[in-house]
Amino acid sequence: MDAKDLTKAFDAELSGMGFRRKGKAWSNRGEAVNIFVGLQKSSYANQYFMNVGFELREIGSSEFPEERDCHVRGRASVLFAENKINLDELLNLGQECDANRLEHIRQFVTESLKPFFLENRTMDGLRRSYKAGRFSGLMIKKEARDLLDQR
Repeated sequence: MDAKDLTKAFDAELSGMGFRRKGKAWSNRGEAVNIFVGLQKSSYANQYFMNVGFELREIGSSEFPEERDCHVRGRASVLFAENKINLDELLNLGQECDANRLEHIRQFVTESLKPFFLENRTMDGLRRSYKAGRFSGLMIKKEARDLLDQR
């Protein structure tokens, strides 16, 4: 498997969820929250990392947010640390992985990523996750923290 195969695998799953792709990044624009997913290549190995982010439209939004634009952002491996699928191993193209890598990617997206994004596509959903501690380990900009602390 190479980087193109990896990108195609994520594109197939994310585009089915309404995400638009730009390079190795995907965006889903919602009424209140834009969701970002990006693959980032390590400078030192044939390893990729998945970054996720939420852009709160009440604070500001862009047509296609980059990770640095997101008000809540971080590594998916931190967000899904307790997941039964080891995302870091799955995205390490320099390491042998079983022949089912593509199937494991699909499984991760459908069983973990998709439900999490569906829960957090609204401000109420983001607030619930924030108050439940789901975003500990992610970077949250002050204006987003202030907005999430409301109610």
